[in-house]
Amino acid sequence: MKFKKVIKSSFVLIGFSSGGKWSGNIVYPIPKLWNKSNKFISVHNVDEIVGV
Repeated sequence: MKFKKVIKSSFVLIGFSSGGKWSGNIVYPIPKLWNKSNKFISVHNVDEIVGV
């Protein structure tokens, strides 16, 4: 495998996590994470996002 060194300008990476479970008494963490992310994006005037 060949590797190539690439230099990019700096950026900030922010992550959110949330507990939840998908069986039994189902708790869906994703809607809460989107609400938290949207609030952060609005307050900090974020121009690009990536979701994983």
